[in-house]
Amino acid sequence: KIVTKDGKVYIYEKLCLCAGVKPKLIFEGNPYVYVLGIRDTDSAQAFQKNLAQAERIIVIGNGGIALELVYEIQDCEVIWAIKDKAIGNTFFDAGAAEFLIPKLTAEKPETPIECKRIKYTVEGSKEKERPTAASDKLGSASGPDWHEGLHLKGIKELWKSLHIEILCEVKKIQLQQEFIQLQQTSLAFPEAKKNVEPDEMLWLVYVELTTGKIYGCDFIITATGVVTNVKPFLDGNNFAVGEDGGLQRDKHMHTPLPGVYAAGDICTVAWEPSPVWHEV
Repeated sequence: KIVTKDGKVYIYEKLCLCAGVKPKLIFEGNPYVYVLGIRDTDSAQAFQKNLAQAERIIVIGNGGIALELVYEIQDCEVIWAIKDKAIGNTFFDAGAAEFLIPKLTAEKPETPIECKRIKYTVEGSKEKERPTAASDKLGSASGPDWHEGLHLKGIKELWKSLHIEILCEVKKIQLQQEFIQLQQTSLAFPEAKKNVEPDEMLWLVYVELTTGKIYGCDFIITATGVVTNVKPFLDGNNFAVGEDGGLQRDKHMHTPLPGVYAAGDICTVAWEPSPVWHEV
């Protein structure tokens, strides 16, 4: 049987777990209500709403979602912090990265795109004025077209300003009050061919990088990968968990629990694969 958080009980003969993955957030808890991960259609909508009020955001990560974010955002200052020497190193080499950087800030034509994939949102869910990483409610999977139909624009009429910080990670996140109490100094948005000066503007949240630099922003987007969404199912159950955190299953999708199967990103291969089979 399945027991939900609100106490409802569902009896089943066979159960297939397809809960997928969720974003790997850099931090959780206060002051990390200003840290948002793109994980489903609901969080993408929340991101759009918060971006509409933002002058500057900080993007953490160097994968596909981060690349798409930086490309799609308009009318906002974007500081992109990556731990690598070049952007998109998972997909192309440093030379190609240098070629693509100007494309990230080039103005692109606005062409309406029809989204043909079925999407849904959680019944009764309400968008909050500020992003939060604490919600356990999930909408439909974001998929490769997560940004289609969204208007990803801030409030600064400048098209886009992009600054990339390489070879760094997030050391600390501070709210405005803590930043003021510690009497720290943040940096203004770096302009081309100009020395970086202290920022006179107060921001809602501040990010200290491992390079020692501190930048203020309206909120932070973390795009540092995903983790399997297995936590709700482990308590009191004898699931076997693989090295990647996924539920182990056999080649017929069986888990160690009778009548319980696993499919999709939530599971991991627990049998000897064929030498000609490759998992992407």
